[in-house]
Amino acid sequence: MLPTDVPSLWINVFTGGRFTTSGQLSLQQLFAQFPVALLSSEPE
Repeated sequence: MLPTDVPSLWINVFTGGRFTTSGQLSLQQLFAQFPVALLSSEPE
């Protein structure tokens, strides 16, 4: 679960993967390509 005031679009800095969240972020998707993630929010 994520707080309600966080951005909904994120980029994994290591893989370039983009993730859209709606209160939850799937760890299975996040770590599917690489076992470490550093997320940066994208402007909406």
